[in-house]
Parts: sequence; C-alpha cells; structure tokens
Amino acid sequence: MSDPNFLLLIALGCAVAGAALQIGLGVGFSMVAAPPVIAMLGVEAALGVLLGLNLLVSCIGMAGRRDAAYGASSTGPDRWTAVSLLAGVAIGAATLGYLPAQFLLAVTGVAILLGGLSPRTDAAGQGLPSGTLSMIAWTGGLITSWTATPGPIFALGLAWAGAEAKRIPRLIQPMAAMAYGAAFALLGPTGWVSLASVEGLLWLLLATACGAIVGLWVRGRLPASIILPALRLLAVVGGTGLLVKALSHI
Repeated sequence: MSDPNFLLLIALGCAVAGAALQIGLGVGFSMVAAPPVIAMLGVEAALGVLLGLNLLVSCIGMAGRRDAAYGASSTGPDRWTAVSLLAGVAIGAATLGYLPAQFLLAVTGVAILLGGLSPRTDAAGQGLPSGTLSMIAWTGGLITSWTATPGPIFALGLAWAGAEAKRIPRLIQPMAAMAYGAAFALLGPTGWVSLASVEGLLWLLLATACGAIVGLWVRGRLPASIILPALRLLAVVGGTGLLVKALSHI
C-alpha cells in the first residue's frame, strides 16, 4: 500500500474525480485528492501541493464561467468580501506555524460541519445581515491557509447570501482562485518546493486539468435541485472526516 507508484496512480484518479467535482458542484477537490497526496508527501508538504492544484482548478473554472450577472450581484466577491478573504488568508498564513495540526483540523472540521448542518441553506435567497458574507469570506481565507479546504465555507456562504443554487459552482471560482493564489504566494517557498518534489508532477497536473474540463461539462447539466443537498452532504462528510482525523492525533 506504501508503494510510491501505487500512491501516484491513486492520486491521479482522485485528482480527476476531485477536479470534476470541484467545478461541477463548487467543492470537493481537497476532500478527494488530499488523502493520497498527504500519504505521498506528509501533511506539511502536501499543503503547498494542494494549494497549487486547487489554484489550477479554480483558474480553469473561471475560464469556463459564463454569467452576465456576475459582478453586479451582491453575492459576488465585492471589494469588502475580497478584503476580508485576503485578510483571513494572511492571518492564517501568519499563525500556521504556531498552532498544532490537531487544532487546525478540529477548527476547520467544526466550521465546515456547522455550515453543512445549518438550516439556513434551506432558506437560500433570504439574504444575510450586512457584513456576514465578509465574515464568511474571512473564515474561508483563514481555512485556506490552514488546511486548503475552504470550498464548503464559500459555497454555503453564497447560498446563505442568496445566490441561486445553479450559480454557486460558477460564483465560487473567483473567490477560491483569490484565496488559493494568495495562500500559495504567502506560503511561496514551501509551496514551490513541495510541487517540485512530487514525482510524476506533470501527470498530476494533467489529471487535474482533465478533471476540471470534465467538470465544466458537468456544471451546466446538474439539476439545480440537487446542488444544495449535495453541498450540505459533502460539508457534513468532509467536516466529520477532519474531526475524526484531529481526534486520532490526540
């Protein structure tokens, strides 16, 4: 099971599936691809790799975005949302080396799990109090630097803010690209070294890109009625998994 070639094959398959899920639904790449990448590299080195691959997925997702209303909508990453997001990324990067891994996993797991269990996603369209979306963006930015898993926070935050379910997979990509790009830049040396040290890196990048292209095809064909339930399910599964992992290290 520890054979590097076997782990690489598993990672390639997970990269394809995770990238397709990330663009088609809005979340999922880190949940699916992180386990084999961590198994290959260890937790610290894997963070840089996951940030870089997530950035690639989000950039492809933006290239495929066709939403004339984007930018005029209050649910998009406006100036204050962007500032809050970047502030969260910066604080997360600054505190990353001072907090135990169990704490980071536990806090991230609780935040994602609460988001998935919150009934507010069933009332999407009612809007949020002023400033709440900025707080959600700040939390997502923080989690990006800590564990590279902000997707459920961003997606459910957009739902709470009133975004239509069908638009969430498109709207999330610019937010995710901003968060992953900033985190990757702040964690620069670690991230670049981690990427450069991956055996079969080109294959991993290719698999991720192929999965993202599949996701572009899937995104416009998913029924709106299944998007929010699927996001909630992924948030519950992902948050629970992070909590279990945190508790297993105590």
